[in-house]
Amino acid sequence: MTRTFLAVSLPALFLTGPLAHAQKIDYSIGARAGFLLSQPLRDRSGFISQGANVFRNDTQRFAAGPTFEIGFKQRFGLELSPTWRREGTTSFHDFNLDTIPTLPPGGVVLLSQFARESGHSWDIPLVGKYYLARKDAKIRPFFGLGASATRYGGTAFVYSQLQSGTGAKTTQVFENGYSRWSLGPVVSGGATIRSGRISIVPEFRYVWDNLAYPGPHHRAEAFLGFRF
Repeated sequence: MTRTFLAVSLPALFLTGPLAHAQKIDYSIGARAGFLLSQPLRDRSGFISQGANVFRNDTQRFAAGPTFEIGFKQRFGLELSPTWRREGTTSFHDFNLDTIPTLPPGGVVLLSQFARESGHSWDIPLVGKYYLARKDAKIRPFFGLGASATRYGGTAFVYSQLQSGTGAKTTQVFENGYSRWSLGPVVSGGATIRSGRISIVPEFRYVWDNLAYPGPHHRAEAFLGFRF
C-alpha cells in the first residue's frame, strides 16, 4: 500500500517543481473520507440443480485517503487524491450430488467449493479542476475531469472437495496473491468552503473502471475532506 502511494505521488510532486519557478502556484494538502453511493456487488443465495449457491459481498463502502492540490492563477487546479478501500468476496457452491456418475479411470467429480478473495484497492485519480469563483471567495464551487488508475491487490483462496468413481473423497486447496491495474475517466463536482486556514471540501465523484471484476464498471462516490 505504501509503495503504491509513493510510486504515484512522488513523480507528481517532482513534475510540479519546475512549474513553481515559472509562475505563482498555491499548494494545499489534506485528507478526505467518504463512501460508495452505488453498491458494487449484491449478496445473493439460491439453489441450482439441487445444490446450494451462495455469494457474499465483502467490499466495504467506506473509502479514505490523502489529497494534494496545486492551484494555477485564479480558477484552475490539479488534484491528486489516492483513495484506499477494502475489497473482497466470499462464495460457496454445494452441488449435492446424490449419485456419482460413471467416470473414466482417475476421473473425479466436484462436490463443493468455497472461494474467498480478500484484499484492497487504491484509486489514484489525477483531476484537472475549474473553480467558478476566485481564490479570495469563501465558497468556491468547482467541477473536475481527469483519469483514475486503480490497483487491486490481495489473496484468492479456493477450497474444493472432490470424489472419485470409487467413492474416495479428496480435497484441493489453492491460494495465490494477485495484483491488477485498471484505468478509466473520472468526473467530479463539489465546493471548497474556506473557514480561516482550513477549507472543508464536500465532493461527488463518478469513476469508470474498465477492468473492474466482479461487479459493474462504474462507481458513484461522495466525500467530505479538509485542506490546509
